[in-house]
Formats: sequence, structure tokens, C-alpha cells
Amino acid sequence: MNSPGVPPEGPPQNATGAESQSIPKKAKRTVELVRARHETLIRRVLVGWGQGTSTHNGRPTLIAKQQLILRDLVIEMAVELGQAEGRELLARSRAPEQFESDLSSLLKSTANNSLARWRSITEWYDLRAQGTKKAGSQEVEIQKCVLYRLIPFAESLKLKAWSTHRTRLEAEGRTEVRKIADLVEGSACTHAVRTTAAPNQRIGDLSDEKGMAGPANSESPDGVAFEGLAVGTPGRGNEDSEERGERRRAFVMPKLASTGWSRSRWAADAGVGKNCVYEYLRGVRQPTSENRRALAEALAVRLEDLPE
Repeated sequence: MNSPGVPPEGPPQNATGAESQSIPKKAKRTVELVRARHETLIRRVLVGWGQGTSTHNGRPTLIAKQQLILRDLVIEMAVELGQAEGRELLARSRAPEQFESDLSSLLKSTANNSLARWRSITEWYDLRAQGTKKAGSQEVEIQKCVLYRLIPFAESLKLKAWSTHRTRLEAEGRTEVRKIADLVEGSACTHAVRTTAAPNQRIGDLSDEKGMAGPANSESPDGVAFEGLAVGTPGRGNEDSEERGERRRAFVMPKLASTGWSRSRWAADAGVGKNCVYEYLRGVRQPTSENRRALAEALAVRLEDLPE
């Protein structure tokens, strides 16, 4: 029967129950290096003791003080191995709930492995009792020490797993919000371009019907010039999207080149979607007043200098 707080004994297994081949080679090498370093120290201590160890019934004997030293070495090895495997487990995990479950299995496995290692190392030695303590009691203490020392470390890994998960979700949320904003803005701009021709066509029709057709650059009472079917700056009424795009690129591209910026960098610095910049430079989009101001500020030019 196992004592409370001590994981049940069983064959050693990794945290996820998967085969060891699933662990990346680099991670496995790191864990094995930790194990080799501690095993070398333990064997060096045992060899040193073997020079003058008294025997009982022909078997080498470990006195109480030696057992305590050896026990601490085994515990240190188990704790550092558990920490190394925990870090590698966190690096491979993406779901914090699954990580917590796998980490719990890892802690229990590490505690069990420490007991198995203690028994393997002391198998050929006669262990003298430490006062009234029995061998079984000492084995339970080894498991408890390993488990209790790993718990604070495990909590720090859980915190890191949840923090990373939160950061990832926030970043994904910001990306989705920006995509939606770009779609809404693109839809609004497209609607505006499609509807500008209709009222101007109606004005031309009314002028023809009443014999009021004026010069090509006639001006409405509100100061907006009309030319053909387009509404815009006087003298540019017949400008199509290709010509508009060429005019915009002629102004913007040299400035981007002088600063070493790409179009994506300009969009990011202005805080607008990339589609807004790309379609603006192609002449097919008229940014909102807010986005237009942001684009001008990012380019370090006056708002009125940025081509319409």
C-alpha cells in the first residue's frame, strides 16, 4: 500500500504514455546528459566508499550516513530529470489542459523512477537501519521528496503554458478583427465607387432633356465639378482607376523607397489593412478620411499633399 501523497508504484513511463521515439532527438539528448552527469557522480561516490567499506556476511555495507548521502544524490538526479523533461514537454505542448494532465503523469512517473533507481543502486549493498527507521519508510521518503520538490516547478510551468496560450489567442483575435475591418472597409469603398456614376448620369440626362447642357466642366451649386459621368477634382473627371493609380504611385513609391519601406510596412505603420494600401495604389479605392490621415502621417506628408 502506498502512503498518501505518494504515486502508486508501476513500470516507468513517460508523461504522455507514448513511446520514447516521439520525443525529439535534441530533447532526448538533453535529458540523457542530465542523467549521465548524475549517474557519474553517484558511481564515483560508491567507488570511493568501496575502498574501505566494511562488510556484513560478505556483502558491502552502507552505514546510515552513507545512505543519507546516496539518497540525496538520487533525489537530486530525479528532480533535475523531472525539470528537464517538464521543459521539453511544455515546448511540445499547445493545449494547456492537456499539458497539465501530461505534467501530472510526468511527476508521478519521476517519483516512481527515483524509487526504482534507489533500489537498483542499493541492490547489492547491506543497508544498516537508521535507528528505528525501516527500509520501506526510507523509500517512501525518497518518493515524497522528489514529488514535493517538483510541485513548485510544475506550477511555474503551468503558469507559463496558460500565459502563452492567452497571448496566442489575443494575437489571433487581433488578426481576425483586422481582417473583418478590412473586409468592411473594402465593401464600403466598392459601394461608393459603384454609386457615384448614377447621380451624375441622372444630371446629364436632365440637362439634355431641358436643353441645359453646359460646358464640359460645368459646376454645381455646391462647388463640385461634373465632367462626363465622374465626380471629382476639376480637370480629372475622366481619370480612370489606372491613371489614378499611376498618379498615386508616382507620389508615394519614391517616398517609400527613400525610407526603405515596403507597402506592407507603410500599412502596418499607419495601422490600416494591407488591402487598403494596395487598392489605394492601384487607384480602385478611396480610403476613409481617418485612414487617409493615418496614411499621410505615416508617410510624413501633409494630408492635402497625399494624392486623392
